[in-house]
Amino acid sequence: MASILKVDKLDPQSGTALEIGSSGDTITIPSGATFTQSGTMNASAITAGTIDTARLGSGTASSSTVLYGDQTYKAEPSGGLVFIKSQAPTAATTMILTDVFSSTYTTYLVAINKIQVVTDTDIAMRYGTSGSAESTSDQVWTMLGMGNDGTELRHYSNGFNTFMRIGKSVDADTDAGYSATLWLHNPNTTNPNKMYHGTLVASYVGVNDIAVYTISGMKANTTQFTDLNLYTEGGVNFRAAGTVKVYGVVDS
Repeated sequence: MASILKVDKLDPQSGTALEIGSSGDTITIPSGATFTQSGTMNASAITAGTIDTARLGSGTASSSTVLYGDQTYKAEPSGGLVFIKSQAPTAATTMILTDVFSSTYTTYLVAINKIQVVTDTDIAMRYGTSGSAESTSDQVWTMLGMGNDGTELRHYSNGFNTFMRIGKSVDADTDAGYSATLWLHNPNTTNPNKMYHGTLVASYVGVNDIAVYTISGMKANTTQFTDLNLYTEGGVNFRAAGTVKVYGVVDS
């Protein structure tokens, strides 16, 4: 017959180390009981023995492993996207997303979902630091698209501009607005060729029309930028609708 020891607390007889059981023993937390961790759990101590997969998972627990749904610890995956910031437009001509670029990542994904304008206009972007946009005439861009009426759409900077265009003739008469995925390369590095590329879809001409574009561009500047500025070229306001989200791309 198993004996039961009923106490409120276990302390080591001397020192600060307390051992429960011996090598080869199985320590069981029964169904319905709760194991509460209030302090720090030492991963190397846990993995010195065998971990019950029904409780903690099998494998090696450490700062570089992840517990998967099959209750096994595996190496943390390389690559992927890390969310940095989400921001919604306000009734203003400019959106400033501060402190989204850092030395942590060299490539970023900007996901724009249904931002809208109050009057038909073009949309552009600039890089910046400390909340201020940088508008040196060292930026080029191209846009190649098609409207659903069969119209071929081609726009380009024809030399250096003070901005990088990312949207053309966005129509204000529908809430379809403007959506895009943009890949930005090297905004926070000293690389002199800060490239971007992506695709966009936007309301075009009227409420029943849509246009799709492939876009690309570059800022030829060695500044390590921290901010992203989106604005309307026509000086009209955005509507308070939609979101802009920025993700860092983890190097694999």
